[in-house]
Amino acid sequence: MFNNENIDDVGAGAEDGGGTTQRKKQKQIIWEDEHIGIYLELLDIELAKIRYRQKLPKKVGRERICKDFLEKTGISLPWDSFKSKYDTLRNMYGSYKRLKNFTGVSADDNTGLIEMDSKWWPNGGTTAKKYISV
Repeated sequence: MFNNENIDDVGAGAEDGGGTTQRKKQKQIIWEDEHIGIYLELLDIELAKIRYRQKLPKKVGRERICKDFLEKTGISLPWDSFKSKYDTLRNMYGSYKRLKNFTGVSADDNTGLIEMDSKWWPNGGTTAKKYISV
């Protein structure tokens, strides 16, 4: 299904002048839309099991997400990679909400069309829609 071409091992250790510091070796992934979708589905399943009482699942749920992601994609990642992606997605969503609330600019979830008032465009005109990937 997937291969590990988009996985990179980083962090074998670093010199800081005063000696060697060991960093934990971790895997980094180039997150494609399909990977994000799979992760969010697995996360939703685990959160539904605990009735959404927490933002993230407990240890058992985290282990299941790692295992199921490996089964579905063939990519083995530690929980830290999923937590980092969760934090990134959460920050992006917060930025989108601020943009939408303060500017009136919004995006259609189904089509990806950006809707903004004509005053945003240099030549004026009517309310415009522009396609971008969201």
